[in-house]
This record gives sequence, C-alpha cells and structure tokens, in this order.
Amino acid sequence: MAPDWPTADHPGTYRIIIEGDPDITVELKLGDAETYSDSGMTGTAMRIVNAIHAVCDARPGLVTSLDLPLTIPRHAMV
Repeated sequence: MAPDWPTADHPGTYRIIIEGDPDITVELKLGDAETYSDSGMTGTAMRIVNAIHAVCDARPGLVTSLDLPLTIPRHAMV
C-alpha cells in the first residue's frame, strides 16, 4: 500500500499485476462501497466453514490445512 502503487475506483479491491509474456492484471472487488469490509470477512470465513466436514472426518489430534483436502463448497451447484 505504498503511496506510488496504483489504486482502484472501488474500495475493497485487490489487484494483482504480473508483468511478463503475457501481462496479466486481475482485480477482485468485494461487495459494494459500504459492505466491502463485511464481504472480506465473509470470504475469509468461507474456507473455515467449508472445512468443517473434512475436520470432522480427519483422524483424532491436531490437523493443519496440509492434512485436509481442498475445502471446496459442497452442493454449491444444485
């Protein structure tokens, strides 16, 4: 977040710029101007919520994200 970094028109925008062949620019906009902070927190919590089944199915003891399968949403496309 240096002063010389490019900014976005929308608050809560994450920008990834890769200079190479080809150049790639990605902008991820969360929520709207008033809810982007809430949307960011929801996005963070989604990984934890989606891991509940895998954690319950795991062997007893401490488990890290390296021990779990990808935590993709179940039944998201009905």
